[in-house]
Amino acid sequence: MMQESTRETIGRFTVACVQTNSARDIEPNIVVVGNLVREARRRGAELILLPENVGMLEPVSRLLCEKARPEAEHLALAAFRRLAQDTGTWLLIGSISIAAGGGKVANRSFLVDPQGERRRPLRQNPPV
Repeated sequence: MMQESTRETIGRFTVACVQTNSARDIEPNIVVVGNLVREARRRGAELILLPENVGMLEPVSRLLCEKARPEAEHLALAAFRRLAQDTGTWLLIGSISIAAGGGKVANRSFLVDPQGERRRPLRQNPPV
């Protein structure tokens, strides 16, 4: 006996890829990304992809370790979660630098839903 399957048809949706030139500090990047995400949403994007190191791009290891914060305290992660909620979009955060303890920093990606909830961290590089 053949089993009948039900298949949902997915309609069209728009994806935007936002490219930034990340600064060495988090706050200016939050402003720039916010403006670009709002523009992408205004143009109809429902899923917006952010680049790697979107929170900050600090080339000096010592300073990177000082500036990185744990997930629970991370300004960029909190701001991007609010941004997803405010715009009603899915955001894929390419990566942000997360303090991993012991003077280590991990590069982490996050998928955030339109309610601003983290779906799950997407592990990338081990702490350095």
